[in-house]
Amino acid sequence: MLIRELAARLGLDVNAQSFAKGQIAVDLVKASLKKLVDTASEMVRKFAENIQSTAEYAEELEGLAQSTGIGADSLQRLGKAAATEGIGIEALSFSMRNFSRTMVAAKKGSGEASAAFKKAGVSYKDGAGKLRPTEDIFLDLADGFSKMNDGADKTALAMQLFGRGGAQMIQVLNNGRPEL
Repeated sequence: MLIRELAARLGLDVNAQSFAKGQIAVDLVKASLKKLVDTASEMVRKFAENIQSTAEYAEELEGLAQSTGIGADSLQRLGKAAATEGIGIEALSFSMRNFSRTMVAAKKGSGEASAAFKKAGVSYKDGAGKLRPTEDIFLDLADGFSKMNDGADKTALAMQLFGRGGAQMIQVLNNGRPEL
């Protein structure tokens, strides 16, 4: 509209049809630029959300690694294996913490905890009588569980080792030794 007014003040001949076409083109460019800015803004927002989510997951994974004795990289792979079975990181975290407690209880002489590992056919101590790495014990346990028949005894054993989340962990353990 500003150009039309300027042309009129300067006494130039104004072709209304040309100005209408020009205005349509300008409006299209404005609409396209607005859409581009809106799309770019949404992409930046989603990117920031992904970064935040990744940082929170890494922090949670690091905390879980510290509380279970399993390295963060291995836990991430174990988390993916659990996720394919519908087990979230929270449930995995809970079960792995209980598993660590069961290992420590067995080492301290708890007959019930020691019996659970014996029944599973897994040694929780190394040759020097020290507690083996959690990751190694878990992998051996997965091998053993994958060969066991399903049933109440298997579920009870999983619950002894992993706490109340043990029944869910059977889904992961049944797949055998995950590639950690």
